[in-house]
Amino acid sequence: MNVKGNQNRDEAPVVFSKVYCCNRNGFVKKKDDAKRIRKLHVKLGQKGCPCKLVVKKRLNSEVYEMEYHHLHSHSTGLDNIKYTKISKDVKEFAKTLFSEGYTFDRVRHGIDESDEFKLRDQVMDDRSLKSIQQQISKMKWALNKEDFPSLRIWVEKLREAGNFFYFNPDNDGKFEIAFTSALGKLKIDECHKVVCMDSTHNTTLYEGYQLFSLITQNKFGKGVPVAFMITNDRTSKPLKSFLIKFKELCPTVGVFITDNDSSEIEAITEVFPRPF
Repeated sequence: MNVKGNQNRDEAPVVFSKVYCCNRNGFVKKKDDAKRIRKLHVKLGQKGCPCKLVVKKRLNSEVYEMEYHHLHSHSTGLDNIKYTKISKDVKEFAKTLFSEGYTFDRVRHGIDESDEFKLRDQVMDDRSLKSIQQQISKMKWALNKEDFPSLRIWVEKLREAGNFFYFNPDNDGKFEIAFTSALGKLKIDECHKVVCMDSTHNTTLYEGYQLFSLITQNKFGKGVPVAFMITNDRTSKPLKSFLIKFKELCPTVGVFITDNDSSEIEAITEVFPRPF
């Protein structure tokens, strides 16, 4: 249940009033400018749950009056448990495991299989755990408490180390950042033989981000990563920019290996004609 309301400042017999709402009615969050915004645990266009308990105290009375609206706009059985807040014990358990480097799936499995936690914790929405994971990640790795300033600082560190290629943010929230490593810089001159491109999703806590890697082969026949790009743009545009920059460092490539991804093939064939 969430608490909302305050003392009634109107000149009325009721001198104190509080309303306890169902958790799926939503909650009020204060912003820096003191404005309040209501967020609902329901889909847009729907109203929050009307179930509530109204508590009042009148002038010169020690009795608290209570008015209970018992009807919910949703089921109250197991289907509703996932909307309740997770327990403090589970939060501490998740924080400890995420701090030790455990993956999301391992932490989730540990909670689901444990006999120490309540049923509501075991059927909770994944978003509750992802929020904890994101907080721990920021504490361990973030260079600033805000994402974009942290990214800017990282870019400068890459630039100082000589491992920076480029960073292209735009006004629509799309961006791409390309970089290499100390070992990658040493091996780029060997990329004229063969280069493999591959992409991996879900490498960060943010949905829709992709990591692209360019890998060449060393003299022992082992793969060596030489360049990387992170982007949230799913088109071939960032890939073309990435490959154009890579072409400046390695103008000719004997063979390009990739999977059957149309955006990758389009970008490669445009920047490196007949690369397959």
